[in-house]
Amino acid sequence: MRLIEYILIKMKRLELTSFYLKLNELKEYDQAKQERQEAATKEKESSSQSEMQPEKINTRTTKTKQEIHARIGLNPNESS
Repeated sequence: MRLIEYILIKMKRLELTSFYLKLNELKEYDQAKQERQEAATKEKESSSQSEMQPEKINTRTTKTKQEIHARIGLNPNESS
């Protein structure tokens, strides 16, 4: 119990950090934020309009059983 009391007594309590904004600084921040949002929406609109959706390309080709058997070296016609 004494150790806990010692720790609690010796710990320093930090003061809360606070800062003050002037009204014009807050307005400037809001204006900059709005400009960034407008630029982002313009960029998004221009990129979506300029991009054409590519056609889906079938990269997976269908192979016949004969091609598959030839690839793995299996010949079902031969009897072992």
